Amino acid sequence: MEWNQAMVDQLRTMVTESDMSASDIAKTIGMTRNAVIGKTNRLGFKRPKRPEMVKSPRKRRKSQNGARMAARPKTISKPPRTNNGVGLLDLDSFHCRAVIGTGKDGLAMYCGDMREQRLRIAQLSPYCEFHGELYYNRAYRAPISSVSK
Repeated sequence: MEWNQAMVDQLRTMVTESDMSASDIAKTIGMTRNAVIGKTNRLGFKRPKRPEMVKSPRKRRKSQNGARMAARPKTISKPPRTNNGVGLLDLDSFHCRAVIGTGKDGLAMYCGDMREQRLRIAQLSPYCEFHGELYYNRAYRAPISSVSK
C-alpha cells in the first residue's frame, strides 16, 4: 500500500499532536509500524519531547523479620597445593584452568589442581575449588530447585 496525501496529513497530526505510539498510529492509518517510523523519519516529523522519568532510589532488601540483611562474609577454601603450574601442552581434562603466571618460555602456566565437580549443574567447573570461589560470585547462583534438568 502506498502513502497518499491524506494519510501523510493524518500521520503528521498524530505524530506531532497526539501521544500515540508508532504501533497505535500504524493501526489507525492501516500501515505497518516500520512504515510509520520510516515515513516519520524521512519527512522529518519531530515527536514532542516527553518529560524524563525520575527514578526513585532503590530500596534495600529486608529479611522476613524486617531487619536489614547483612552481607555474607566471603570464605575462601584452602589454596591449591603449591606447584610450579602446568603448561598448556601438559593440561589434562581434570586440571584447573586458572592462569597463575608465565613460565620460563613466556607462555601461560595453569594451576593444574583437580577441577571442582559442581553438583548444581552436573558438570565440571573449569577451575579447582579455590579458583572457582575467587572467580564466581556464589551469591548470585540459582537455587538447586530452579535448575532445569
